[in-house]
Amino acid sequence: MKQVFFFFFFLFIGVFMFVAYGQTKKILYTYDNAGNRIARQVVQVPIRSFSQLNENKEPQNEESWNDKLSRNKVNIYPNPVQTELVVSISELPEPGYGQLIVFDMEGQQMYKGDVTTTYTIVQMESFETGVYIMKLMFGEQQSVWKIIKK
Repeated sequence: MKQVFFFFFFLFIGVFMFVAYGQTKKILYTYDNAGNRIARQVVQVPIRSFSQLNENKEPQNEESWNDKLSRNKVNIYPNPVQTELVVSISELPEPGYGQLIVFDMEGQQMYKGDVTTTYTIVQMESFETGVYIMKLMFGEQQSVWKIIKK
């Protein structure tokens, strides 16, 4: 009888611990214009249920990526891109204008432009197929993206 009691007791404790602490951590970093890390934020991401895991057996090919720059939502699409990359920002952060720079994987600057509106188009049809890094900067705030060119 004691063995059954201890079995169910430890089973209950194990399930409770898994549910209570069964989360993964995602670490977000914020950088200044010089590339120095100025903030580190740990975000708890809950584990998906078994039904959600079974629904998404194949990886999804994302066409649009979202992020936040300060309190403003940044949306880039399509990614992977063929000709035009659209950068949409819900509202321009202070100081109200910024820069968008695209680098290749060797660090060579491929594109540099000013961001003065909430909707910017980057012409990428002349870029070779590959992976690029896009840096979006507004004053001391910046956001870095990986762009795939088909």
